[in-house]
Amino acid sequence: MNHNLLFTVLLVVSPIVSAFLASVFTYRYLARSQKRDYLYQQRYVAYKELSSQLIGLRKYCLDKISEGELNTLYHSYTLDMGSAQYQNEIVHVVEANAMFLSNGIQTIVQSVVDKLSLLCKAETVILGIANENEKRTYYSFYPIVLTEIEKCLQVLSAETEL
Repeated sequence: MNHNLLFTVLLVVSPIVSAFLASVFTYRYLARSQKRDYLYQQRYVAYKELSSQLIGLRKYCLDKISEGELNTLYHSYTLDMGSAQYQNEIVHVVEANAMFLSNGIQTIVQSVVDKLSLLCKAETVILGIANENEKRTYYSFYPIVLTEIEKCLQVLSAETEL
């Protein structure tokens, strides 16, 4: 008789226990999955903001290089920002999204920012020079920054697997 009662109780309780365990495991998996999806989404937004600033800076450098070479065939972009503003924007994007950017990205962006500071100083010197030939010597900083930007964009593209 006891065995029949035990089987009856197990027959009633086992579906309840299995449903409970299934719901607990599903909840834990979904919570983890949603957290991971949110982090990937935020990482994508951070990479997109950073690449947007870097592409704007690349256009700026290309325009300044053509200006230094007196290239009349190059399309001049409408530039709203100078190198100092780009530097501030890039630093702001990195600081705002530091938790979503990898250490490799942060390191290479710091390299871009360092080169950009030299460029800002060179632009300050350029403003004080009246002689066009002397100005052209300072235009050599733009290709240096451009090289760093290209490296950074390559790393960004590799990390986003695009």
